Amino acid sequence: MCCKLLTPVFYLFTISASVAHAVPESCCFVFVDFQIPAKRIVSALKTGSNCPVAGIVVKTPRTEFCVKPDEAWIQKVMKKRQK
Repeated sequence: MCCKLLTPVFYLFTISASVAHAVPESCCFVFVDFQIPAKRIVSALKTGSNCPVAGIVVKTPRTEFCVKPDEAWIQKVMKKRQK
């Protein structure tokens, strides 16, 4: 219940930026400070090199979040998805 109430507060703020070949890119500027259950993650993608801050965009069935790439839990999720 608590997380459901806090979700709007921590909602991902991304922008679309034009990069080479006009491919849109999501950049992270606000990062969540909680762990997202792995079973809820639909996708997890690193932000591009053109973003000012490195991040991982985590998509769930309902929304998107930005996570700092040095978080141990997201590193485990990313490693598991590479297999």
